[in-house]
Amino acid sequence: MSQIVMAVPEASTEQARAALEDAVPIPSWGAARFLEEFAEHMAAHPDALTSGHTQCPRVLVRLIHTMHDTGFPVTRPACTRCGKVTVVRCHGSSGQGPN
Repeated sequence: MSQIVMAVPEASTEQARAALEDAVPIPSWGAARFLEEFAEHMAAHPDALTSGHTQCPRVLVRLIHTMHDTGFPVTRPACTRCGKVTVVRCHGSSGQGPN
């Protein structure tokens, strides 16, 4: 939570926790890997919530959209090919959508 609050000071710890809980999927093998990916990425890229950079874990994209929808000043990444801002279709390791 502290990484989120440091990146977006307008968010309280409780708001950060709620947004992360909304963003993290719970697959059959649990959310731990998603949270680990998120923590590693935030450690390496502390501005990830506001940079708009497309090369990030999907959980971060979901978190950014959740926080944006709640009114926090985050930057939603856009597809590098089409420029569209979307949660699912235009996100990938290259920041490009499907062919």
